[in-house]
Amino acid sequence: MLVVWQRTGSTPMHGYHWVDGPVVKNVGRFKRGARAELIGQRPSFRTAAAASLLKLFS
Repeated sequence: MLVVWQRTGSTPMHGYHWVDGPVVKNVGRFKRGARAELIGQRPSFRTAAAASLLKLFS
């Protein structure tokens, strides 16, 4: 459900600065109701504060 919520542009379901989860391979079809095809994992930075942490490692 989290993947659906985040991929449809809805208000975040949580207050976390970042999350890690599956990558949806068929985003367009998924948004139109198809079952998600998941591949791998990736982090998602949800706030400017979290994204600014990347500057520490660049």
